[in-house]
Amino acid sequence: AQLLQLALKDAPEDLRSAEELVVVLQASGHADTAHAVAMDWSRRYPTSYFLAEELGTPQINHLAAAPERVLNLAAQYMGLGRYEQALAILSRDYPKVPAEERDPGSVAPQDNSLVAYYKAFCLRQLGRSADGVQAAASRLSVLYVFPNGATSNEVLRAALQHNPNDATAENLLGTLEFSVGLTRSAQARWDHAHAINAKLTGLDANRGLAALYVDSDPEKALAAFREGIQNDPTNEALYTGVDQASSLLHRPPTEFIHVMNAFPDKETMRTKLVYELAMHYVELGYFAAAEALFRNRFFPREEGGTNVREVWIEVQLERLSAAAQAGHCNEALHGLMLLSQPHLKLPFTADGMEPLLSLARAQYMIAGINRTCHREDAAKEALRIAAAGSRPEDTPWASRAAKELPGYDVKAWQARMVTALQHSKATADTHPFSMYNAGLLEQQLGLKDEAKACFHHVFLLPEERLSYHLTRMAQQEPSSR
Repeated sequence: AQLLQLALKDAPEDLRSAEELVVVLQASGHADTAHAVAMDWSRRYPTSYFLAEELGTPQINHLAAAPERVLNLAAQYMGLGRYEQALAILSRDYPKVPAEERDPGSVAPQDNSLVAYYKAFCLRQLGRSADGVQAAASRLSVLYVFPNGATSNEVLRAALQHNPNDATAENLLGTLEFSVGLTRSAQARWDHAHAINAKLTGLDANRGLAALYVDSDPEKALAAFREGIQNDPTNEALYTGVDQASSLLHRPPTEFIHVMNAFPDKETMRTKLVYELAMHYVELGYFAAAEALFRNRFFPREEGGTNVREVWIEVQLERLSAAAQAGHCNEALHGLMLLSQPHLKLPFTADGMEPLLSLARAQYMIAGINRTCHREDAAKEALRIAAAGSRPEDTPWASRAAKELPGYDVKAWQARMVTALQHSKATADTHPFSMYNAGLLEQQLGLKDEAKACFHHVFLLPEERLSYHLTRMAQQEPSSR
């Protein structure tokens, strides 16, 4: 107690020292002093779950909303050797919390596998039987369970000492090790868990991602993702993994579309999967199927994310370009006239379309449609708008447009592309669209190997602003081969 009081003298706002002081005072027989200290600090820090426990007023509803809070609180008691208190916290039957008050996918603490493993650990520390509790823990889902810290490491290792064939504990310890950079050990644990229970929920997503990022083996990753979909067709991470791996392997769009057929409820899937599925349909020329995905669906706005309008415009421009090339110019030109018009059944088209249609790539495609249909004046006007694009991401398309207009200055445009390339490279490692743009610029500058490397890396980053689709399209261009 004296050491903790000295610590508080040096750091008067150190809540953790105060919490531990309360426990030490309580354990040493100074209950009244412990209560007074707890009351004083609780007034200063009313959100302290620990002090609420010590005062006999546990914040049950707050704890129920996030199993991680229960784990952190229990770990604090465990670190002090107070396993009875930790066990009491871990053994509660917490109330059900409304979905809007908890993290997506989160379950009640008593249904969380890591909470159950903590409970088994505490029982064993108290000399009690925990085999039944650990067996129950091994049957609980590990989705949205992310073990971290020294206590979780100790708990999971202890569980595996008691049962080396506990696939769930092996999987969770692999996840913890992977999060701290012990990738090879994590992979070995996941492979062992898979050998014990090949249908363990979430395991194949981990194995696939490790194969993709650690082994650089998209074939192995694709096999893991596909197996995972058979075991758990609702896990969207598996479909995203298939998208990445199949794109890296240059597989035809039919592969991803075929896999997506296993998705049980396309009405509720995340918008990123909607966009990717639409783009794969577009790449096959299945434009009606792509358009159908936009109907009767809400598209939330995401800061810095993909705008549903740019996806819709991409579908329309690709459709009209295909119609023009097939000789259906009346359809193509009529479609161009309607591009910026609101669509009655698509609320997002009511506004915000014009700025996206004025971008360099959109104007370059519009120019191509007009030229195919022998409307040279309209094509030249669209090329002039495209060539005037001033942003780094406009540069590849602005350069192409300028090249088709009189007075193209090769040196000036090459210098501009180099500058845009430097800008894109500066953010390419964290922004997939910048990585795609860098690859496109390198492609146009004749840097084929560098472009190939950039395009490859796009699929190892999260999809952003159609970066996967645009990269697949760029890889099909003759200069990228």
